[in-house]
Amino acid sequence: MEIGDKDDYDLNKYTYFVNENPTNSGDWYELPPLDINMIVQSQKIKRIITGDYNLKLNTNPAFDGPEKSFLRAQIARIAHSTTLMPDGL
Repeated sequence: MEIGDKDDYDLNKYTYFVNENPTNSGDWYELPPLDINMIVQSQKIKRIITGDYNLKLNTNPAFDGPEKSFLRAQIARIAHSTTLMPDGL
């Protein structure tokens, strides 16, 4: 499956944007689409986001993407774990 394709997990159902300086009227940037491998990799990494969205992450275990993809993966994990599913639907 290619990044951005429709999948069974709806990883890319929502689009997220970031702003480097929310106190200033700076530019908003769209975070990139994910694949399932990025979600799995992000679960194993503890890292502080620096704000340099194009930074290549040097982590152990490795993460296949820049910081903006790591941030997007973390947002997807948070959104998924806080979604409520009513019983019986």
